[in-house]
Amino acid sequence: MPVLPMSVMMINADIIFVTTGSNASLLQNLISSIEGRTNGLKVYLVLVNQGSKILFKNEDPLLQIHTIDVGKQMSLSASRNLALKFLFDQKVSAQHIMFPDDDTSFKKDFFEIYFNLEPQSAYLAKICNEEDGADYRNYPDKSRCGKESLIPWVASVSLLIPYTIAKKIGHFDPKLGVGAKWGSSEDLDYFLRATQHLEFCFLPELKNYHPSRFGKYEKMSSENIRKRFKAYTDGYLLVYFRYNLESKLGLFATRALGGAMISILRLNFRLSFQYLWLYQYRRKAKSYFSNLKREEPDKISLEYDF
Repeated sequence: MPVLPMSVMMINADIIFVTTGSNASLLQNLISSIEGRTNGLKVYLVLVNQGSKILFKNEDPLLQIHTIDVGKQMSLSASRNLALKFLFDQKVSAQHIMFPDDDTSFKKDFFEIYFNLEPQSAYLAKICNEEDGADYRNYPDKSRCGKESLIPWVASVSLLIPYTIAKKIGHFDPKLGVGAKWGSSEDLDYFLRATQHLEFCFLPELKNYHPSRFGKYEKMSSENIRKRFKAYTDGYLLVYFRYNLESKLGLFATRALGGAMISILRLNFRLSFQYLWLYQYRRKAKSYFSNLKREEPDKISLEYDF
């Protein structure tokens, strides 16, 4: 039988991972964390490589990797959309799709749990700190299902979406996410669009791993921490106002004070000052988006320019 060219090859997988980055070491670590741990599942990893061209190592026949070498920095949403376009064009068949970060890692138990999940159901995984295995944020102790009620635990690396639903949703909003105009919450927007089709279930036993927030901030300058805080706040508020959820923002600014207190207890006074700055910025930003929605609603409406 003749080998079909890549443009028309049919690809069948249990789960698709889409990731992007420019750090070859991090990307290889992600691959290595999957390799040999898939529990008999077929995994298809689409990797948008923004760094130097490299041949990534993989010896697991159940892990198939397709690398898209772009050789330049792109926004997170633009990179993921490039991967999604490839997948949709290739007519790939799969049960679920997930969007791990380049510094995400998996352990064998993820695939053992995934093996028994329903193929047409959507899930939220728990994120654990890479350093010590502790919860990345304050998660519920037990499984729970819902839509808007699960927003506090939404993150790109935790979304596990039926691939048929992902094809209905389409692409990420390119105006949201790291490197875009509004620097975060492309994942929250994607989640809320998915909930128009089905509800999600949070499963605390379904885990992946990620460097802890406080560990990352200790390595960042104060200026970069503020840039990160601002980007997260802007994108988050835009999505909340876009979906008429602003009434649920009552504690959004106050939560920054919690970060300041935790930082003080950790004797990280530099970070505590950044969280105090964040508290003030969130109060001002909330007022800004309230005025923007009232005076120029088109700027936060759900309009895509893919």
